[in-house]
Amino acid sequence: MNFPSSSPLKFQVSNRGVASDDFLTVIGTTIGGLPIEGFAPSDVLDVYSYVRSSLGPWRDNEHRRWVMAEVLRVLGMFESSGNWNRGYDTSNPDENSAITKSAGAFQVSANSRVFGQDLRDISPSDGEAFQAVMKSNHPLAVEYIAKLLRHTVEANGPVLGHHIDKWLAREAVTEWERLFGTAGAPAPAAAAATPAAVAPSAPMPASAPSTAAVDDRSEKNIATLHPEIREAFRDFCRKANAAIAPKVWKWTCGTRTYAEQAELHEAYLHGGPQATSPGNSAHNFGIACDGTVFAPDGHTPIWDGPEYTVVGKLGRSLGFHWGADFGDEPHFSKRPPWAESLTELGMMSVLRQRHDDGTDVFA
Repeated sequence: MNFPSSSPLKFQVSNRGVASDDFLTVIGTTIGGLPIEGFAPSDVLDVYSYVRSSLGPWRDNEHRRWVMAEVLRVLGMFESSGNWNRGYDTSNPDENSAITKSAGAFQVSANSRVFGQDLRDISPSDGEAFQAVMKSNHPLAVEYIAKLLRHTVEANGPVLGHHIDKWLAREAVTEWERLFGTAGAPAPAAAAATPAAVAPSAPMPASAPSTAAVDDRSEKNIATLHPEIREAFRDFCRKANAAIAPKVWKWTCGTRTYAEQAELHEAYLHGGPQATSPGNSAHNFGIACDGTVFAPDGHTPIWDGPEYTVVGKLGRSLGFHWGADFGDEPHFSKRPPWAESLTELGMMSVLRQRHDDGTDVFA
């Protein structure tokens, strides 16, 4: 299959270049052919726990299938620039025997077979044979790493250490499913469900500045918020883009349910990005978004820089509460009028009670 250079699947990964058409095709066809049960949720802290903040939440198992494809695209490029024949890391003193030497595009070693019978069923036990198969049998290499990541990320430093997160792209997940999926429904970039504390029927404010759309990713995250404040976040996004042009501002994370917050907090406890416990984030109540600055191409994230201060001061001028007050620069919330005079902790206490009672946030 040929992929245009404009495809999200052709986004560059670090300084490793862009994935070849062959590499993408093997990933897409292999992942698309695996049983859907292989992507179902489990009780294990697996790859999905570690990439949820970048690619989640999940629509269904079909969505999770293509999230896996996107993880493998970025992981394979990060590990080997998509080189199926990549040998072991000669600078790693731990790779000193046939079963500890990594091989192939995803740099896996035979000692990882210990994590599951399904891994042992599809790969040779002999270390040298394992290395040879990972280099020569490309669909098997894809299937193996996909199954391994469902068991654990302990054997995969780039996933465990969140080194690949900044290159994972929700729009790429959508493209994977569009090109290789059978359901035909693109995976969402944010939660479609509204938490109990959010009233879907609440009216838009009469003073809404505009109903014009912003970028697709921001729109999908705004759609998860309480209807009372969606236009305010949309207007903020437009003004932020004007303020930092030619760089780009997008809303990259909206509402999270208690269950989704619990997963992020659990991942944090095991070395993931900082995330508080359920009921202690404004995201859990439909009143907050996190944003990200992107390069002028609209695809390459910029994690630090003066633009965050520019957007933060703009947000405050528009009546938003800026997360810089508690060390979270990308975070903005739009409080209900009753919460304006409260501390963050005081507001959370009332929001939790309203959530438990089923009372609308803005009532």
